[in-house]
Amino acid sequence: MVPLKPRLLFVQSSPASSDCTADDLLADLLDEPAFFDPVVSVILQCHSSDKFQTTVVKVSKIYGVNMRTRQQLYTSLERLYQPVDPEKVNGRRGRFLEALMDYVGPIRKGYCFDRSHQCQVFLGSSKIGGSNHNVDVAFNLENTHAEFYECKVNCDTGFLYEPLTNKSIAKLRYLYNLHTVLTSHAYQATVAIPTLRTNVRIARQVLARNGFPGIQVIGRNAIKSLFI
Repeated sequence: MVPLKPRLLFVQSSPASSDCTADDLLADLLDEPAFFDPVVSVILQCHSSDKFQTTVVKVSKIYGVNMRTRQQLYTSLERLYQPVDPEKVNGRRGRFLEALMDYVGPIRKGYCFDRSHQCQVFLGSSKIGGSNHNVDVAFNLENTHAEFYECKVNCDTGFLYEPLTNKSIAKLRYLYNLHTVLTSHAYQATVAIPTLRTNVRIARQVLARNGFPGIQVIGRNAIKSLFI
């Protein structure tokens, strides 16, 4: 008799943010999908409110657009950068990517699914992953497939910059363990790092060199193909 597969459960470990700025921007971008690349480029390149205007001008020239003509979209993007505190700005940038992955996911279509954010992962009553880390966005597809996304706006700076920091290594081990444990219990598991970068070759090489082959990197173009 084949033993029953333990049920996959998500437990939210961090409170949901009350700041809706990133969600508002995504909603406006859905109304203006042609501006996906310009908006995402600003978020990728601009880290602080004092660089916002110059970044918008530079990006507008690159894409041959005037972002200010889309007043609602531009206002929402500008609002993302209104706090002077760089930490708050970076938090909103990361939250935008999380909201984006929440919208385009799950990547595997045709299943009913549950979703969660900032959650820890359990098989039955056992927490898996080997640490108290959590994952940004998670999908459980009918208890047969699972998708986990740890969002990094620019994965090549900081998180996957070599030599890897102890903090990065600990998080990567957690993600790798999720993949290993779930696949050993007959789940089809996708564990990935979405990023707003277009070129993810270096990030993939870093993961391979450091012994994390089960973790994928999803770049901007792949995300865009799911969004448009």
